[in-house]
Amino acid sequence: MDRRIAKTKKAVKEAYLQLLREKSDYRQISVKELVDRADVNRSTFYLHYYDIDAVFEQLIDEMFAEIGKKISEAQLNVEEIEKVIRQMTIQIEENRDYSLIVSRGNELPYFSKKMAEMIKNKISVASIRNPHLNEEEKRFLLDILSKMTCDITSYLIKNYEENKISAYFELIREYVFDPAIRKILSDH
Repeated sequence: MDRRIAKTKKAVKEAYLQLLREKSDYRQISVKELVDRADVNRSTFYLHYYDIDAVFEQLIDEMFAEIGKKISEAQLNVEEIEKVIRQMTIQIEENRDYSLIVSRGNELPYFSKKMAEMIKNKISVASIRNPHLNEEEKRFLLDILSKMTCDITSYLIKNYEENKISAYFELIREYVFDPAIRKILSDH
């Protein structure tokens, strides 16, 4: 990538994150505010982004790409979905910008879609070994587990203090994920 383009995109993303820290809702950020803060021309902004939501979507993409790398390079079994949630929660808690994106963006459909995609990419349908389920039912259950993971992770980060997230995560694992996963994997 050209250095000027990289510099412009970096300035826009940093300005966006600064504005996101100041505002309670990402929808309150205007292009004018953003280009003024980033010190770039409005037409330059539109060379790189089709609208202001595209900046947020790019930040979300980068966040999930980084979290995905940290979770594991290999696909996980469905029994290991708790590892996905735990690692995602740790990464988001440790990175102030990620936490900001989650707390401000979890109402955004694109955010939920990307989180669910990342989870589905890490958990293999083949790991669901219940012989009573056909492939469509396995994919459906994986979709539901992905959506639950997405919603639970967003909810915990948005609503609870860091020191309580791990304890609540353990409750969710014990009473929600473990029984559901045992049933999915059961051959009875």
